Amino acid sequence: MGECVKGDEIPHTDHVALHCQTSDLEVGPDGKWSGLKIDAFRVDDNGISVNWVEQQPGSFEACFDRTCCLLARLRTVRPKHACGIFKVGDIIQTAAASGRVVGVIHDPVEGPAPNPAHSLITGCAPDDDELLSQFTLLVDLQPFTKAALEIAKKREKARK
Repeated sequence: MGECVKGDEIPHTDHVALHCQTSDLEVGPDGKWSGLKIDAFRVDDNGISVNWVEQQPGSFEACFDRTCCLLARLRTVRPKHACGIFKVGDIIQTAAASGRVVGVIHDPVEGPAPNPAHSLITGCAPDDDELLSQFTLLVDLQPFTKAALEIAKKREKARK
C-alpha cells in the first residue's frame, strides 16, 4: 500500500468497517445476529462514515483487530455491538448495478480524537432506502475483538 492522502479512493480490494450498535442489528429467533438494519448507515451531507480496515499494512486479522481497537478508543463499544465489514469493490459494484455512482474515500480525522482510518462512502442520500437496503446484504457482522472490548471496559471505568 502506498501513501494515501485525504480524498484518495480506497482500493477496491480493501474493506471498510461500520460500528453497529445493538439497535442497528437484526436478531434471529436463536438470539444471534441475522442482519443489519438500514438505519445503521447514518447518511449525512458528507456521506456514510466508516473506517478503512487495511489503512495500515498487515494481515487482515491484524488490520481488523487494529480497526476494532481504534473504534473502541473513539466510540462506546459494548460486547453486544458488532463490527460490520464490507469490501469496497462490492459497495461500488452494488451501487453501479442500481445505476448509482458512489465512492469510498479516505477522510482521516485530526484533532483531539484523531482517526487516521476514517473514510466516507459518498454519493448516497439519506432517503435512498433501496440502495442502503442492498448495502445491508454486503456486511459481514463480526464481534469486536477481545483487545477492543478491554479498551472499551477501561474507558468505561475511567468515565465513572
